[in-house]
Amino acid sequence: MATRTMMTAAAMGLALSTPALAQNNLCLPREVLVSPLAESYSEELPGRGMRQESSIFEVFRNEDGGSWTIL
Repeated sequence: MATRTMMTAAAMGLALSTPALAQNNLCLPREVLVSPLAESYSEELPGRGMRQESSIFEVFRNEDGGSWTIL
């Protein structure tokens, strides 16, 4: 239950946040970002959402709740 609460809070924080005035929009291929999460932290993708029409986020977490990542 605590993991669901943390994921909900994280999603709400992303949805309510405003972009910084000066952002570096450097992007890596998704696989470059995701594969270390699975290999090093055993994180899997339990959910994703949409922040704006052209902006999505993904929440990764490991099964025991010891780590999580938002991309």
